Amino acid sequence: MQIFLREYDADGWRLDVGNDLRGSDSANWGNSEQIVKDMRKYVKAIGEDKLLLSEHGDGKMLTDYALDSKWNFDFFYPMGEWMGEEKPLNLLEKQLFEAVVRMPRSLANASYNFIANHDFARALYKADGNVNNVMAAQILMMTYVGSPCIFYGDETGMEGIPNPGVPGANEPGAAPTSFSSMNWDKNTWNKDIYGLQKSLGNLRKDYAKVFHDGVYKSLLMDLKNNIFSFARWNDGGKVVSIVSQNDEMVEN
Repeated sequence: MQIFLREYDADGWRLDVGNDLRGSDSANWGNSEQIVKDMRKYVKAIGEDKLLLSEHGDGKMLTDYALDSKWNFDFFYPMGEWMGEEKPLNLLEKQLFEAVVRMPRSLANASYNFIANHDFARALYKADGNVNNVMAAQILMMTYVGSPCIFYGDETGMEGIPNPGVPGANEPGAAPTSFSSMNWDKNTWNKDIYGLQKSLGNLRKDYAKVFHDGVYKSLLMDLKNNIFSFARWNDGGKVVSIVSQNDEMVEN
């Protein structure tokens, strides 16, 4: 682990299903928490800013100085249903906030919020091609409590393709996978999605302290007009986010 961190200046290690780690000695299997704690000592010996996160992790792995962060599936699943218009906005807000308060604050601020990854269909597919829904999800992912994780190509509106190597991928109705290589042809990029993602990236840069550990407060939940608003702030400034899947402007 240290070779990659020291010799190649990698930012950290990401563990695939880290909660399922087991020892190689059948007489002393140990458990995933102990193994990750041991890994942490070697990672942090190279630098305190080196990251140790896992695709999955729970219990003491999150509260007892083991992982720095995990992929936030409690953000991912509700967001996917909302992008597909299968979940009302007030239920989405409730589930996202409940996921935040279940974690220690420092870990909640560092949890990897994502709307697509290599195991699932891309964001635009989940939204049934609705660009507005993807852009609304971008705003939430980039400004909500946590650390946004952008799956390559989602920032340009890439669509998935069937992957013959995945069981069932070619069956009727199967969701396209996200394994296709990056599309570098800028003429085919969705300019609305890409432009918004760039703007949100600049916003996070300008208000880095706010998004690092700023407090969160829900401001408005208007189901009639399909609008959700919240604020993040601290001594680094204040950011108000307004999220909606509406196709047209709503005066309120």
